[in-house]
Amino acid sequence: MLAGDVASQVPAIACEIDVSWEVDVPDWAPSVPVLRNWVSRVIASQGEALQDETVPPGGVEISLLFTDNLTIQQLNRDYRQQDKATNVLSFPLRSQVEEQRLLLGDLVICPAVVVAEAQIQGKPFAVHLTHLVIHGVLHLLGYDHVEDDQAVLMESIEINLMASLGHQNPYVSES
Repeated sequence: MLAGDVASQVPAIACEIDVSWEVDVPDWAPSVPVLRNWVSRVIASQGEALQDETVPPGGVEISLLFTDNLTIQQLNRDYRQQDKATNVLSFPLRSQVEEQRLLLGDLVICPAVVVAEAQIQGKPFAVHLTHLVIHGVLHLLGYDHVEDDQAVLMESIEINLMASLGHQNPYVSES
């Protein structure tokens, strides 16, 4: 899926990271080690976003849901007032959960939208999915792109993280 061994490229971090996931899309399943590595890389590179709070001994947890167009459209409508399917939604929580972990929040990803966007943009599915996981985790860490200066900062982090995984700028089509 990714060029090279991602696990060996992930920098050491000071806390345990747990990525729990659920798939309600038939015939599709993510690679848990690859997802964990993408999430770990984002958190490791942006660990200062967690410095304002004490990370419990159990580390941090992120929940991922891979779902269909209808479900993500309903969530997008209910929480963002946009009645359309989208690629990724982030729901930051930052609350302590069982086993003394900090639940950063939930990511909801629609593989069908990711596939369609990747085809339009001329990118491999795995590369586009990598970018969207990075993008979503940055939202969970408090980054946003509403204001221009916020967008520039968030996009530069995304570009650097993608480059560290051997991928080009995600905001440039590969075709």
